[in-house]
Amino acid sequence: MKKFLLMAVMAIASLTANAQTIGVNLDYATNCTPSSLGIGVKYQHPLSGAWRLEGSGNFYFKKDYTTWWDLNVNAHYLFDLGSNINFYPLAGVGVDTSSVSFGGSSTSHTWFITNIGAGIELPITSSVKLNFELKDQIHFGDGGGSRIVFQLGVGFAI
Repeated sequence: MKKFLLMAVMAIASLTANAQTIGVNLDYATNCTPSSLGIGVKYQHPLSGAWRLEGSGNFYFKKDYTTWWDLNVNAHYLFDLGSNINFYPLAGVGVDTSSVSFGGSSTSHTWFITNIGAGIELPITSSVKLNFELKDQIHFGDGGGSRIVFQLGVGFAI
């Protein structure tokens, strides 16, 4: 019985591990002052059926004395287009912070954000996928607004 339970736990763990993905991405954010290039990391975890949950963090390089970073949790619903190509709409929430440093003084601001967008993921190998994503980050609070983010990323099955 112990051997059976051990084998069952190992089988479930291997199925779960193969379905999870970690990745890196290159971002370009517009509709903000200033538009910025950034890098990020992500972790994707499958839920039931075609649903997937993604946690991500992005850092935008300093431009015009301003840096940005954000943390997000998004839900994806995967549509299989064949040949392991997936299209997914996404929706989620997060926080976004900007910091402005000039002449020895600095200020920062944080917003609650919602994300809405879509992406497509293309297989490179059985364990590596390339993705392109476009999302609108809607900022709530003082000085809110909207920021469009283009993202090119690569994910690795773990």
